[in-house]
Amino acid sequence: MSNPTTDREASIDQIIADFVLAEQTGCAPSREAWLASHPSLAGELAEFLDDRARFAGAIQPIRIVEMPTGRERLRIEGTGRETAVIAFSPDNRRLAAISHSNSFRSNVKLFELDAGREVLSLPMARGICSAIAFSPDGRRFATATTEATDPWQLLLQPGPNSSQVQIWEAPAKGE
Repeated sequence: MSNPTTDREASIDQIIADFVLAEQTGCAPSREAWLASHPSLAGELAEFLDDRARFAGAIQPIRIVEMPTGRERLRIEGTGRETAVIAFSPDNRRLAAISHSNSFRSNVKLFELDAGREVLSLPMARGICSAIAFSPDGRRFATATTEATDPWQLLLQPGPNSSQVQIWEAPAKGE
């Protein structure tokens, strides 16, 4: 049996992916035409366009710099729309970064700093991932995610939110 919420979200994700692809090839319809062609999803799609316009240019790399010189040692690109939280492994060889998309979904990426490469990407279920921490041995990390679908829910309605903590295995170095 299919889940109507999951099916709706998957449909929205596919429509947005098709729009972005059309935009990249110069064939994107106007805002009005696109929304009119999907009347049952127009509210969510309009929210995507509004958020996208508001956060345009917000994609920033993570820069690792030496202190006190400020000399850049490493620049990590491709962390996502908005990098919100980072954590270093206890041995300082790995960096975990949480980024958020326009649809209030989070993505966790794990980077090997010596190689300057991504070793793991974990798209989270709908919700906001707000914390990450490594285990003392650096072989696992934990994420904390709330089921809130809007950051304003967290600010305007404080109190117990349905939250989830997950433990992840970090791939062995070089994997």
